[in-house]
Amino acid sequence: MTLIFPFPPSLHRAYITKKGSYKRIRTDVAKNYIEIVQWTVRKAKIMKPYPFVRLLQLRFYWPDNRTRDYDNHTYLIMNGLKGTLLEDDSWKNIGEKSLVSFGIDKDNPRVEVDYIL
Repeated sequence: MTLIFPFPPSLHRAYITKKGSYKRIRTDVAKNYIEIVQWTVRKAKIMKPYPFVRLLQLRFYWPDNRTRDYDNHTYLIMNGLKGTLLEDDSWKNIGEKSLVSFGIDKDNPRVEVDYIL
């Protein structure tokens, strides 16, 4: 099955660090994106999270040609999948995670997530 999410914001926009503290606070941008991921999973009629997924593939359609770090863009997706598609997003619950760059789509940047149980 394929789930399609809008292109995620970078971690740089997802959290702020309180001045004089090491505490990270999730921004509204991050909260809204995680809600979109969770809503998309529920809309796909996935009733309860799976305890184990053999393969989780994330296909990136980038908005432009800038250099980006995959990890900065997978974090919010994985947080949104936790508790909706996956019981947990740890290595024990995912057999293989694959990140694939599918090129640039300026009109419809997105991430497509396929999973195999």
